[in-house]
Amino acid sequence: MEVIQNPIIDIYDRLTKAVEPICGENTSMSVTEQVSTFPFYFVKLLGNPTLRTDLEGNETYSSPSVQCESFANGIGALNKAFSIDALSHREMINMGFRRTYGPVEEENSQRSIKRVISRYERLLGNEQTF
Repeated sequence: MEVIQNPIIDIYDRLTKAVEPICGENTSMSVTEQVSTFPFYFVKLLGNPTLRTDLEGNETYSSPSVQCESFANGIGALNKAFSIDALSHREMINMGFRRTYGPVEEENSQRSIKRVISRYERLLGNEQTF
């Protein structure tokens, strides 16, 4: 039986390389990690539902959804957060994703920290890789 592999590790690897010029190694995809070093970049898989299967149960297409969050603080924090998002956006487009939400500044519990969110999705076939 063919099963489409979860693509989040490949996506995360490519995105962290894309934002490295601004964020360095300050990236995560762990929901439990508290942001304490800035600038910071967070990637979250929102889901990867199967869209099509054949009669034998082989998965032929799925639709991964990804949320990208950019954090910055200090002078020019909002500009920096949007700059991180721009690097991320370029890489998401290169991987065949389309933006479905954002970029938008979301409120944060600490006003000195700026947070920009974008969401993406794409159609992924069982033979496709990043």
